[in-house]
Amino acid sequence: MNNIYREEILSHFEKPRNFSVPAKFTHTSGSYNPACGDNLTAYLTVRDGRVEKINFQGTGCAISIAAASILSDRLAGKKKSEILSLTAKDILDILKLELTPTRLKCALLPIETIQNSLNK
Repeated sequence: MNNIYREEILSHFEKPRNFSVPAKFTHTSGSYNPACGDNLTAYLTVRDGRVEKINFQGTGCAISIAAASILSDRLAGKKKSEILSLTAKDILDILKLELTPTRLKCALLPIETIQNSLNK
């Protein structure tokens, strides 16, 4: 198994990117992971079928906060359809992690939150 607290994960956990509630957004959703206590809310700005900006707020373990931070950077600018078609494997490839089932829920909470906001 990869070291789940590798440097990039720790960096994104300690100083998460896009960790704020923007003044304006078009889509939002919140999700909770009872197994770990992670609680995230995503705020997206979508124009012409493209996600221009992703912000988030919440509390959680290093994996969920880091995953939200990494995804908020990497998915900005993507088409809504591209984001909605992402699978668990795609997210793990982006994060470059191998996780136990419990930690997998932590890593996938941000994409579930983002996809839920786009489906509203």
